[in-house]
Amino acid sequence: MTKYSAVGTPAEVRDYLDRFTEHAQADELIVATQAKNTDAWLRSYELLADVSGLVPA
Repeated sequence: MTKYSAVGTPAEVRDYLDRFTEHAQADELIVATQAKNTDAWLRSYELLADVSGLVPA
């Protein structure tokens, strides 16, 4: 699972995931975080959604 890890600022993670998506020829990605608590877990997804251009429903 740690063979492909995206760690860094939101922009660095977005760039890594963009490159990985191309490398894997993927249509979609499943993302998992290793956060210490619920607030950190939610924040990590908020940051990813923000740099990915996703908006809340």
